[in-house]
Amino acid sequence: MFFLSPGSGSAPYINGISVDPNGNIWVAAYAWNSRTSVIHQLDVQGNLLKTLGPFNYQIKGVTTDSNAHVFFGKYLQDESGFPLPTDIVELDENGTEIRTFQAPVQASSLTFIRVPRQPILTIERDLGDVILKWSADAVGFELEAASVTTPLIWEILGIAPTKVDGQFQAKVPTTSAGRVFRLRKSL
Repeated sequence: MFFLSPGSGSAPYINGISVDPNGNIWVAAYAWNSRTSVIHQLDVQGNLLKTLGPFNYQIKGVTTDSNAHVFFGKYLQDESGFPLPTDIVELDENGTEIRTFQAPVQASSLTFIRVPRQPILTIERDLGDVILKWSADAVGFELEAASVTTPLIWEILGIAPTKVDGQFQAKVPTTSAGRVFRLRKSL
C-alpha cells in the first residue's frame, strides 16, 4: 500500500496509474475540494521520487513513453457541466508542457503500447561460413532459417550469438542448399 499526498484540499481520487520502462510508478491524483491534480512518480518500493503539478484541472489517465515523457488526459466540461473531448497533454521529464492535442472523444484513461522495432539482420561471407549480425539492443530475438528449395518452413538455428562491438553475431556454416534467415521475437 502506498500513501500519497494530493496537495491542498481533500483526500485524493486516483484517476490514473502507469508503470514506465524503468519500473517507476506514475499516479495521477485529484483533490475534489481544491479542484487540483498532481502526478506523483514513485519507485518500485513506493518512495516518492517527484511530483508534477499542481494542475488546476482534473487529470484522467496517465502514461509514459520510452523518452520519459508523461502524457495525461485533461478533463474538460462546458459551462453546463457536459463533458467535452479530452485534451491530451505531453510533458517532458521535468514536467514542462511540450504540446497539447485534442482527442476525438472524452477519455478516462490512456495506454501506450510499446512495439519493439524489428532489428535489421545483415549477412557477410567468411570462407565457408556466413556471419549474421544485428544490434545488441535487440534482446529476445531468435535466429531462424528456412531452405529456399522447399516451401518456407522456419526452424530455430539454436546458435548462441556472441556480442562484438555493439552487435550480436552468429557464424553459420553454409550448406549445399540455399537458406534464408530471419530474426523472430521469442514469446
